[in-house]
Amino acid sequence: EKADITLTVAGEHTLVLERTPSRYWLQEIRDFGKSTVLVGDAERIPGHVVNLPLEVVYLESAQDGDRVTRVFQVLYDGEALSGAEVEVFQSLEATENLYEVVDEVETDASGRVSLVMDPIHAYVLETSHSVPSREVDGTGLFITQVRFRSTLFLGASY
Repeated sequence: EKADITLTVAGEHTLVLERTPSRYWLQEIRDFGKSTVLVGDAERIPGHVVNLPLEVVYLESAQDGDRVTRVFQVLYDGEALSGAEVEVFQSLEATENLYEVVDEVETDASGRVSLVMDPIHAYVLETSHSVPSREVDGTGLFITQVRFRSTLFLGASY
């Protein structure tokens, strides 16, 4: 499905997508996507949590010449998730929807990861986390595991 939205108010806008859970063998997969879009002269707002079951949150950044170091945190049920693998995709061009994997990192004990990014590119951060189905409400009778997948999209800064 496709949706078109025109944003006319300056600022940071957060768009969230939740896909209907799918099943694969004895596993249920729950997918979430979050996108932050800057309109006008807006800057990214750190720490914006939308309370997804699994969520990548932008915390802070520091500029060093042409590069920006950004810090993110992975949360599961609102708690920091240490040891989470985060796959980092970078757009091939500033305005293209084609991406390549540029890094795969693991969160530290506080669920944080620091990434050096080129602000002229868009980025997608993807992570997943699996738990036994008994820990999640609303799973089916024969489901033994629930796998959460979540992405964060950051558009180019300029």
